[in-house]
Amino acid sequence: PLTPASKCEIHEGVMANASSALDAAEAALHGLVSSSKKEVEDRQRPISRAEIQKMEKKIEEVYNVNQNIEPFEKYEIGKIPFFDRSSSTEKGRFRVRDAREFAPESMRRKPDTEDGVMLLVGEKVGGKEELTITIMFDRSLFTEHEASVWWRLNKMRFVPIAPDC
Repeated sequence: PLTPASKCEIHEGVMANASSALDAAEAALHGLVSSSKKEVEDRQRPISRAEIQKMEKKIEEVYNVNQNIEPFEKYEIGKIPFFDRSSSTEKGRFRVRDAREFAPESMRRKPDTEDGVMLLVGEKVGGKEELTITIMFDRSLFTEHEASVWWRLNKMRFVPIAPDC
């Protein structure tokens, strides 16, 4: 833990390495405060082309992973709310899959077995299997929370569930 004495050492180190009080404040705000002289020197050294390429590859890997994730998975990891932003006051929409991957001529609405639930289904481009793309909930019958509970109880009907190992 930081003691009053160590806080002073950090502050003095920032001031000694900064060209002005403004630079010191910016360094502190951006998390560049360090009591280690080696860490400060490492930040100031030029980055090699190989290091830049390695960082770019990592960024691309993260980007590609996020691009290949289905909308329902984005909801489940907390990246998006349950109802899609295209929802209205009458219909709450939950996107299961990305509609751009489906042949538009194959898409159709289909009532679910439960009142107040409508499915948008279709076939992926070049595919033959009918899959659910979006689940629409009648907001007069389902709150967003109730719809998310419904999803947890019915998810296995729409997406394969990985077995717990």
